[in-house]
Amino acid sequence: MSKHWEEKCNDNNKPRVRCNCTNGQAVTVHGPAIQGPPGPPGPPGAGAIIPYASGLTPVVLSTVDVAGVIVSTGAIVGFGSSAPTTDINTGALTLGVGVGNIPDFAFVVPRTGTVTSISAFFSATVGVTLAAAGTVRAELWRASALSNTFTPTGVFVDLAPAFGPVVTVGNTAANTASASLPVAAGDKLLLVFSLRTSGPTPINIGALTGFASAGVGIS
Repeated sequence: MSKHWEEKCNDNNKPRVRCNCTNGQAVTVHGPAIQGPPGPPGPPGAGAIIPYASGLTPVVLSTVDVAGVIVSTGAIVGFGSSAPTTDINTGALTLGVGVGNIPDFAFVVPRTGTVTSISAFFSATVGVTLAAAGTVRAELWRASALSNTFTPTGVFVDLAPAFGPVVTVGNTAANTASASLPVAAGDKLLLVFSLRTSGPTPINIGALTGFASAGVGIS
């Protein structure tokens, strides 16, 4: 670099990437870097969406009379597979093997957050006549980090329209609901589909078979 060039571009040792030289050549930055003030915080992220789908095998949701007792058997839905539940009217589902237990289809929460929404869909694959119209419900059940027992969280969505009494192949129902459920790292979330009746007391209406899928938003 010539002396003439150095005299033009030194510019009192101020930080520069390029000086005002007419030929526009890059020069060495002189002086310490200056840190500007921090910018404003960005908007919060959109969070994560947890997808669920029953996979190749349809699920069976039933509300039937067993020896004078109404038993509601739903389906736990995972990430491309599913399994039947035990009676959800007991208010608890326990992981394990053998009669009275369920396999593990739970999602483990990796960080503290909030469940903000739930959306679900059901498509009938078998034609049937139910004793009364039934509504498909998708609900999150939760177990703490070291527990095998799941209980309902109260975060659910009832799909619309209702199915039946006459159900034909291809009948569908769907819906979305907002939620505000705090979850802690290590909590386990289980998605349970069930068939509900319109009244406060379960009645014997039969069984509904079909494909189930859902999505849960966590921020």
